[in-house]
Amino acid sequence: ERMFSTKLACPDHGVSIEEMEPRTFSFNNPHGACPTCKGLGFVEKIDPELIVQDPKKSIEDGAIGSAFGVMKIDGWYRQMLDALVSASTLAAALLYLLYGVSLEAWIGALISVLIIKTGFEMQLNTISEILGQRVDADLVRAVCRTVESFDEVYGVYDMIFHDYGPNRVNGSLHVEVDDAMTAREISDLLRRIAVKVYQEHQVQLTAIGIYSMNTKDRKAMRLREEITKIAMAHNHVLQLHGFSLKENVVQFDIIVDFEADDPEKIRDEITAEVSAAYPELTVQAFCDADYNFSE
Repeated sequence: ERMFSTKLACPDHGVSIEEMEPRTFSFNNPHGACPTCKGLGFVEKIDPELIVQDPKKSIEDGAIGSAFGVMKIDGWYRQMLDALVSASTLAAALLYLLYGVSLEAWIGALISVLIIKTGFEMQLNTISEILGQRVDADLVRAVCRTVESFDEVYGVYDMIFHDYGPNRVNGSLHVEVDDAMTAREISDLLRRIAVKVYQEHQVQLTAIGIYSMNTKDRKAMRLREEITKIAMAHNHVLQLHGFSLKENVVQFDIIVDFEADDPEKIRDEITAEVSAAYPELTVQAFCDADYNFSE
């Protein structure tokens, strides 16, 4: 004998469920989501090992860290602050003993201001890491060398990196490759670049763009050399890349140093010189900025 229920109830366990709907099986709906993870697939918890990053250090020396790095005050600054507080206290004591002048209230106010200032600077450092800050130029150069170590890469350009704290650096770049490479070969190359950069520098490349380099067209190769000479003869021009020749249209990017007062004027001058040298061509020059290499 079998027992059936119109209320979707289990006779063995005494559990009943509501009428099943598509949302019952959707992790993206509160009705069908896992009650533990709320449909996210993971649960966020506090990891003591991540908080106490170095058990051998004191809290003041940076034992306790946050998700964005170790929370500590610079050693030199902390020593100067301690010295200033000690000197102020000693001076107040001497004034009181010699002249009977009490400065405790003023000294207390000064110390309070210094403590508030220190806390404010710590918050600014934390906010800077949350929003992202400029990475060290040496790291950018190291990543550039790693990418250039691949035989298929002729150049690395447009490197834009963001630093969100320890092991939280990500960025994007362009690589110049042979225009005869297939999509499969390019896909394999980009994957190998991303893996090697992360393994050697802990930098996550979120995007890798492609510039194709004319390697079979002798006219395009010779034209690129001549235009590069014209561009590099100008002050503040650091690099020319992204060269492309299609029919009678030539395109290229120039990187101009941040010290240049008017990068667009430099671009226009280069465009005019190239147009004068090659009147049969339509010249399209684009101005890039050096985001990471300038000190």
